[in-house]
Amino acid sequence: MTEDHIRSLDMMGVEQAYDEIRKEQTDSGKKFFCVGYSIVKYYLNGYPMEMIEMHMANYIEVELIATFCRKRLWMACIRLLSLQDCMWQV
Repeated sequence: MTEDHIRSLDMMGVEQAYDEIRKEQTDSGKKFFCVGYSIVKYYLNGYPMEMIEMHMANYIEVELIATFCRKRLWMACIRLLSLQDCMWQV
């Protein structure tokens, strides 16, 4: 496993979480933004491992927690934080 393999695995996990959220939504117009994720555990050949880099495996899995926010709300928060940053500089 290389760093690129691990990064790809993480992103596939986040994409799967996003797909699950979209399936639950009745309003298809809502857009969500991933604001963060944390790895719970990696699995190599079904065995839990904390560090998988530089190991070999037939298959790998990741268990993760991803946090999503409605894109509209996220953009409003960014604008608010930008305004507060400007206020601190005055």
